[in-house]
Amino acid sequence: MPEGMVGTAYSASFAAINGRPPYVWSIQSAVPNTGGWMSINSSSGVLTGTPGTAEIENVAIKVSDTIGNFSVRNFSFTVDPLLQITSSSPLPAGTANQNYSFTLSATGGLGPYTWSLISAQHGQLDHPRPHNRPSQWFPRYRRG
Repeated sequence: MPEGMVGTAYSASFAAINGRPPYVWSIQSAVPNTGGWMSINSSSGVLTGTPGTAEIENVAIKVSDTIGNFSVRNFSFTVDPLLQITSSSPLPAGTANQNYSFTLSATGGLGPYTWSLISAQHGQLDHPRPHNRPSQWFPRYRRG
């Protein structure tokens, strides 16, 4: 089953073979730790919901056919914590006309992380292209 993330809509699809369709799907309540946040579409076999806590979820899925045959299978999947930047703010001050470097940190989510700059409040970042090579650039902090 795919991993989930706290506060993010989750969906997993199940399929059955053999038996006599149409199938009827259900969550077996006998399995602890279903979290109360998930439900399954009884005709399509799609499990959905939005998990509220990070944990390993265990769920038993039952499928029945039209002549009374059924199968129950246990599934487990991980619900990962919400992605959060853990670096403190504000960042350490930079020096004009000097290269600036600071390693940001984060927890949760699904790595690897990709970082991007959204805004620069107290200045402007530019990206000069040294040596006329457009594929190479170095960030530089400039006060505006």
